[in-house]
Amino acid sequence: KQWYQRRVRGIEAIKRDTTKEGAAIDNIDLSELDSVQQFEAFDTDLSRNLTIQSSILSAALKRSCLAEGQEFFQRDAVKTPGSSIFDCSSKCAAMKGSCESATYNALYKICRLNSNRRGQIVHAKSYTTSINNVCNAVLSGIPRNWNKCMIKNKAYVPKTVQTVWGIQTMYDCVMACINTSNGCTGVTWDSTSQLSCTMHRTVTSGMNSQSGAFSVALDCLSA
Repeated sequence: KQWYQRRVRGIEAIKRDTTKEGAAIDNIDLSELDSVQQFEAFDTDLSRNLTIQSSILSAALKRSCLAEGQEFFQRDAVKTPGSSIFDCSSKCAAMKGSCESATYNALYKICRLNSNRRGQIVHAKSYTTSINNVCNAVLSGIPRNWNKCMIKNKAYVPKTVQTVWGIQTMYDCVMACINTSNGCTGVTWDSTSQLSCTMHRTVTSGMNSQSGAFSVALDCLSA
């Protein structure tokens, strides 16, 4: 999947750290770590080097959340004048939860504001750029919110959108959630041999203790 390929490139960048003297080094080989160590390495890097992570995630944000030359079409989209995709994104955010994506047509200078993260249909269209606003908000908030939002050894009471197995890191799990159009609001990642990512429709039904589980709500990450 495209989001997974983008994540691999992002993690390869994120694993780069700096020494005390400021020289760049590749100090983590993720391929040699197990899943829990991979998560901890990513978690530690975010805590230790927020300046670098912010710039990397800003680049990842453009790759992951923007779709140039594509329209996220939704029949009942709200249409409003706009000046850029970022203007449309701001208008979408101002709708406080009723808008999850936007498409900007530069030829007609019109925003289409959608309630679904990728509209109902995605298709190629000239002069058009689209943005997944949930993706935008979450990736923008990760550098400052990742540690405080992560809940370890707890799993949300299932109100499940879907469960996917073989997900290698918590970050993969979050990326799967923000790119689904089925209303995922939070995830639980099982770091044991199952490596399962459970995407939840709601995170307000309580939590159960579960060794090796990591849970996070999208609202917390994007705050």
